[in-house]
Amino acid sequence: MTSDQMSTSVASIERKAEDILESARKKASDIISKAKGEAKDIVSCKPPVEDFKKESQNIVEKAKESAGKAVKNAEEEYSRIKKLAEPKISEVSKRILDIVTGVTSI
Repeated sequence: MTSDQMSTSVASIERKAEDILESARKKASDIISKAKGEAKDIVSCKPPVEDFKKESQNIVEKAKESAGKAVKNAEEEYSRIKKLAEPKISEVSKRILDIVTGVTSI
């Protein structure tokens, strides 16, 4: 595998990890936004507000918990991918250094 191929492979893995994290963050944001909207609608109703407040708090709590799990899962996936990429990054760096210093040629 050439250094260009390794660099491309590492960059691809990093992009995939970033995409996963971004997707998880967006999902978490959407869930929280939706929960806040639902909570706002519930709270704006005049009948037994206390019941609605409790329900909205439950919805927000569940949404936060769900969003937290999504972000945690995405971060774990990112860490896993990064761990796979680190040895390749080291290899590519060493190869570039060897080429630059003249130890090996392209």
